[in-house]
Amino acid sequence: MPAEARSARPLARRGWKIVCCGVGAADARVAAERLVAAGCRALLVWGTAAGLDPELAAGAIVIPERVIAPDGTDHHADPALRRELLAALPAGLLLSESPLASCARPLVSAAEKRRLRALTGAIAADMEAAGVAAAATSWAVVRAVVDPAAWTLPSVVVDGTGTIRPAPGIALELVRHPGELVAVARLARAYRRACRNLEAIARALAAVEA
Repeated sequence: MPAEARSARPLARRGWKIVCCGVGAADARVAAERLVAAGCRALLVWGTAAGLDPELAAGAIVIPERVIAPDGTDHHADPALRRELLAALPAGLLLSESPLASCARPLVSAAEKRRLRALTGAIAADMEAAGVAAAATSWAVVRAVVDPAAWTLPSVVVDGTGTIRPAPGIALELVRHPGELVAVARLARAYRRACRNLEAIARALAAVEA
């Protein structure tokens, strides 16, 4: 997402390449394969995630030791790259290193999150990390939780196919369903918090690189 990419801009100023790959493991894998073929030595999966662990509040950071693919395959992050990330992490951020699950579609309801946690033991979920992990040798994940485990996404945020709507589409749906405004505002605040925490990490990493 563009806001998530903007949160990584401090890294771009230190020579990291920022690529918006699109949504889902297939697009992420294609992007990762191209970057590896172009000579990139290490890849970071960067952005937001859904919380599965009830202890993780909005804004919590996940730098997992492993990623669980939708088919149950385990992918282990590069230990050296993870150590670099953890050493540079700003103080005061809630952090988990427990597994992240990649799923095939957005998790809309709290019930869906509970089921995935029971199935995998993961503490958060995204849709791209498994695709990157399947294409790269040296990789790690930096995710910030947006919607905690107990939250169900507002109906105006998700279309009939289960896809997250872009901001203009959400605004249009809010005109039709104004009762969702409070829930959307809460989600927007959580998203801003997650992106601020990601930007703080990017600044800290850029300072180390300097």
